[in-house]
Amino acid sequence: MSVPAIDPAEPEYAARLGPLAPLLANSQVTEVMVVAGRDVYVEVNGRLMLTPITFANEQEVLDVITFIVESVGRRIDAQSPICDARLQDGSRVHAAIPPVAIDGPLLNIRKFVRGPLNMQDLIRLGSCSESAFGFLKACVMARANILVSGGTSSGKTTLLNVMSGYIPSDERIVTIEDAAELQLQQRHVARLESRPSNADGTPEITLRDLVISSLRMRPDRLIVGEVRGPEALDMLQTMNTGHDGSMTTLHANKPRDALNRTLSDCKRIQRRGSSGAHARWQPEGRPDQRDYWNGRRRDQHAGHLSVQARRA
Repeated sequence: MSVPAIDPAEPEYAARLGPLAPLLANSQVTEVMVVAGRDVYVEVNGRLMLTPITFANEQEVLDVITFIVESVGRRIDAQSPICDARLQDGSRVHAAIPPVAIDGPLLNIRKFVRGPLNMQDLIRLGSCSESAFGFLKACVMARANILVSGGTSSGKTTLLNVMSGYIPSDERIVTIEDAAELQLQQRHVARLESRPSNADGTPEITLRDLVISSLRMRPDRLIVGEVRGPEALDMLQTMNTGHDGSMTTLHANKPRDALNRTLSDCKRIQRRGSSGAHARWQPEGRPDQRDYWNGRRRDQHAGHLSVQARRA
């Protein structure tokens, strides 16, 4: 399932994004960062650069942030000064405004790759070897549960997108994300997105709520964009109760760190009320790392993580 592309050259769209429009139209720019409503930085080939682009004043930055946030049904103001959102093409947006942003508004836009990458693209870019992808493809086809771990901007979602391409087209897939950015190519995909609470009393819908809800949607595979809280336990229980072949990502530098983070999340839930988890880890390969010298993202560590979740 592809998402509609946005053409930043379109006059109306460009006008609402102000000075950021040409940066978002530049295919070499992978991330745009506005610091304190003043400096605008970009990431190109893994390196940060200060641009000559500026905003007329702080209010202009706030107008751009408000437009992006409200376009996906969210809000940002002094009472809720932090927000995750997305552009229509799936580009990930994070914004913070005063009072938490002390020196002025902060805006990060992680640009969405136009057209999904495939295995050959990542091999050509040096992100992963052909033999490693053969192993990952076999894992997906064998319905192994997969947890992709890595640091910030290491390519977790990109790898998850590529691996999802190996899921047979006759299977029903349910995706759950904080900000929708997965681009699955299969037709039968049900997409869910969390929602924060609003000042008008609109209740929050968490990832955990959506994971529980998804189990009533008859998924053959469940794909969660990222686990980092209470939803970790529900995801593990899902993987062990007839939903083999599910996938998710997690911020961690190595498989062992991913295991420790997952267990920590489960133990916190156990202390609150009633569930536990056991896990076994088998390492293979070398530590995961990002090659900061040339800006490439490499998948360099594979491991086997076997987790059993149970009610106490």
